[in-house]
Amino acid sequence: MGLFGNRNTDDYVSPFDVDEAADYVDPSTVVERESQIDARQHQREERRRKAQKRAEHRKQEHIEQAYYHTGQPPASHQRPNIPPSQPAGAARPTTNPVVNAANQPKPQIKRPLAAKLGVAILLLVIATILSNTFSALLVLGAVIILLQSIRLPKPGASNGAGRPTPTASRTPSAASSRTTSSRRTVTVAITVAVVVAIIVAASVIGVIMAQHNTSSGSLRGSFSWSPDDEDDHDYTEPEPETFERTGTLADDYDDERMSFTITRAYAGIHDDLDARTVVIELEASNEGSVATSLSSMGDLEVFQNGVGLRDTYLYIGDDADVLAGYDPSASINEILPDATATITMAYTLRDDTTPLDVRLSDYSGDTTIRSAFEIGEDTPDAPFTQIDSSELPEVPEATDTDGMTTVRDWDDTVIADVRVDDIALGPQTYEGQPTVIVTYRWINRSDDPISLSWLGDIQALLDGTELETAYLSEPPTGYEDGSKYLSVLPGAQATVTIAYELPRTAGTVNARIVDYDDTVLVEGSSELG
Repeated sequence: MGLFGNRNTDDYVSPFDVDEAADYVDPSTVVERESQIDARQHQREERRRKAQKRAEHRKQEHIEQAYYHTGQPPASHQRPNIPPSQPAGAARPTTNPVVNAANQPKPQIKRPLAAKLGVAILLLVIATILSNTFSALLVLGAVIILLQSIRLPKPGASNGAGRPTPTASRTPSAASSRTTSSRRTVTVAITVAVVVAIIVAASVIGVIMAQHNTSSGSLRGSFSWSPDDEDDHDYTEPEPETFERTGTLADDYDDERMSFTITRAYAGIHDDLDARTVVIELEASNEGSVATSLSSMGDLEVFQNGVGLRDTYLYIGDDADVLAGYDPSASINEILPDATATITMAYTLRDDTTPLDVRLSDYSGDTTIRSAFEIGEDTPDAPFTQIDSSELPEVPEATDTDGMTTVRDWDDTVIADVRVDDIALGPQTYEGQPTVIVTYRWINRSDDPISLSWLGDIQALLDGTELETAYLSEPPTGYEDGSKYLSVLPGAQATVTIAYELPRTAGTVNARIVDYDDTVLVEGSSELG
C-alpha cells in the first residue's frame, strides 16, 4: 500500500491524486470549440477576399476614369496627350534587325550530365543526414534532377546547321558504336541512382511520419481547454485609420510609400457643360524606394451630401495663367524617390452651398486622409476656406425607398437598396445614333464608400441582345455621365444615369445588375416606341 502513500514532501504530485488532476474536458465541447475556430478562419478568409475585391475594383474604376472624362472638349481645346503606359519589360516593335536580334530570348544553357548527377547525389546525402521534413523536399529535388537526366539526346547527329543529319547520309563507325554503348551505361547508372533515391525517400518519410505520430500523440494527450481560456484564434479586422489633412499611404509589397497633405481648394473655370468646378491641391512626397504616382497609391474623392463629385479636366487653352499650377495629368505622373510634387485634380460641384468632404484613401480603404472646405466665390483661383472634417454636416437620411430591391453580400449583410427608376429614349450620339437612358436610384447600406458599379455588371439589353454604352452630344437635364463609378458614403442616396446606343427604336429594353457569379441582383424593363 506504500504506493498510494503520501509522497508530497518534495512537491511531488501523484497521478492518482484526483484533487490535483486537471478538470474533465467534455469531448463534445472540444469538437464545438474546433468548429468555432474553423468558422472564424472561414470568416477571416472571406473578409480578406472581400477587401481584395473591393480594392481591385476601386483601382480599376480609378484607372478607367483617369483616361476617360465626360463630354467632348471644344475643337480648339485638345485633351492632353497621355498615351497608355508600356507594359513592364515589353520590347517596343521595331524593324531594326540589330535591335530585334538583341530582343530575342537567350538560349538556355544545358548543364552537363555529370554536374546534374553530382547535385542529385549531394541532395540525397544531405537528406539522409537531416531526416526531417525538409529532407523530403531535398529527395524530391534529387529525383526530379535524375529523371530529367534520363532524357538523352536523340541518336540523330547534327550537321552543323542545327538540323539532324538525314539517315541516308549517316555512315556507321566505331565512334557511333562507342556513343551508343556510353548512352546505355549512363542510362543504367541513372536508373540505379533513381532506385537509390526512392529507397532514401522512403526511409526519410518513414522517420518523419514516426516523429509526426509521436508529436501528435503527445499533443492529443496534453490537450485541454476551458471556456475561460483566451481565444488565440479570434481574428479582428484592422480598424481603418483616418488622418486629418496629412497622412501616409503605403504598399509594403512594392515598397511604395508616399506622404500627402491636402493643402488647399480653389475655384476652377466652368467646364464644357458650364458647371462650376473646384480644384483640389495636394503636396506629395515619395518616401519609398520606387517611382510611383497618386493613381498607383490611392483614390482622391470629393463628396457633397455624401455623393461623390465627377472629376473633370479643365481646358484653359491660351488662358493658362488663369489657373497657374493646374496640371490635369498630375495624378498619373510618377514621382521619383525622395522627391516632392504638387498634385491638382478638378471636380464638378453639385451645388454652391454644401461644404466639400475631401478624402484620399488607399484602394483597400484601410487608410484615409481627410479634409473639408467651405464653398468660395465663383471666380477662377478664388480660395475655398479649409475647415476640420468634424465640422461637416451629417449625410442626409435616405427617404425615397419605395420599390427598391435589397442587395446582400456573401455573408448575407445588406449592402445596398436599388431600383430601376426609368428607361426612356435619349438624344442622339455624335454619330447620330439613337440612345436609351436608364436611371437607377440606390442607397449605400454598407459600411464603406462604394459605387453602384461595385455591386456587379450593369447591363442593358434590347430584346435579349446586350447594348453598348453611348456618349451623348447634348446630355439632357439631370443626366450625369460616369455616375455609376461615383462613390456614395454609407447611408447616402444617389441617382445613376447610363446611356446606351440603340440599333432601332422599337422593342423591349431590359436593365439589370448582374453579380460576378451571374446572379441577377436588380432588374427592370420597358417597352420602347
